[in-house]
Amino acid sequence: MTPKEYGLDKVSYTVTETARALGIGRQRVFAEIKAGNLHPLKPGKRDNIILAVEIAALLNKWRAEPTKEYLVGRRTHCTVRIEGIAE
Repeated sequence: MTPKEYGLDKVSYTVTETARALGIGRQRVFAEIKAGNLHPLKPGKRDNIILAVEIAALLNKWRAEPTKEYLVGRRTHCTVRIEGIAE
């Protein structure tokens, strides 16, 4: 999908704007940069600018490969204990 199809109207975003657009925190954005999933531009000494096409590429990757990190430790069954019932 293109950036416009994801609702990304601007050409580039700051880290904070990228986090807001993706619904994640700034630290996760930096983790994605470190992992090589986002490639920022540095026009100044401190600024990280992320292009909308990079954000769209990350979203396409997430859609193609759903993560399983949220499934770790998830219970497959539930045990209910009822107390205080006299038979």
